[in-house]
Amino acid sequence: MLLFLLLEVLAPGQNNPLNQGVGRLPLWPQGAPMAQGKDESDTPTITVWQAPTTGKSPRPAVVICPGGGYGGLATGHEGKDPAEFLTKLGVQAFILRYRHAPKYKHPVPMGDCQRAVQWVRAHAMEYQVDPTKVGVWGFSAGGHLVSTVSTRFLTGNPTSQDPVERQSSRPDFSILCYPVITMEPPHTHMGSRKKPPRRKPRPGVGQKIKQPPPGGQGNSTHLRFPHAGRSGCGVEKQRTLHRCLETGRGGSRISGL
Repeated sequence: MLLFLLLEVLAPGQNNPLNQGVGRLPLWPQGAPMAQGKDESDTPTITVWQAPTTGKSPRPAVVICPGGGYGGLATGHEGKDPAEFLTKLGVQAFILRYRHAPKYKHPVPMGDCQRAVQWVRAHAMEYQVDPTKVGVWGFSAGGHLVSTVSTRFLTGNPTSQDPVERQSSRPDFSILCYPVITMEPPHTHMGSRKKPPRRKPRPGVGQKIKQPPPGGQGNSTHLRFPHAGRSGCGVEKQRTLHRCLETGRGGSRISGL
């Protein structure tokens, strides 16, 4: 029922041919903050997948965050495939290639995803996007990233000379597919646990990057898909997240890493 309601909010189904992804556009044309070079791995990008033209405009949009254990990006089945699915529904899709280990660790991926949400809102008119219906969809480690930006967001700086920075990075809704939520055993994914922190994991580090933070006004609507057979992405962990969202407990500062 929850998935049905979400799809109703997004858009009606479409049977028109899809528009293929538009090149990789840099999130920071002048160079990304904390970049260690100018290679492809140093340049976070967004690829636009536009839905077929219809009379309904503007439309909802979704920033897609592929998984990969914070050490790679599964841009096929966790990037291109969901983008095609969304555009068939008439939803604009944006695939994010965020920076990751071994060169980049927390908070760099979080900053890239925050920027992506801001970027979509700043380009809303260009891509026929409703800036009040911008969501995020993450898989596995990308689900952890999505849960982070959904609860640790920027309000935007209205005086910034950068029009992207003027936008809020708060997603209007979040879709978490078999996400890595906690970094604490026994429900974490150990490969992801070793990569987000700035340094080698130490006792208590999982508490600082688990999700969600204390509940309160402003958090996004969450839709979660557990993976019963996948380590660190199972049903019990999603129950833990659900209890945290209900009670407003769990989660703590990320900035303290």
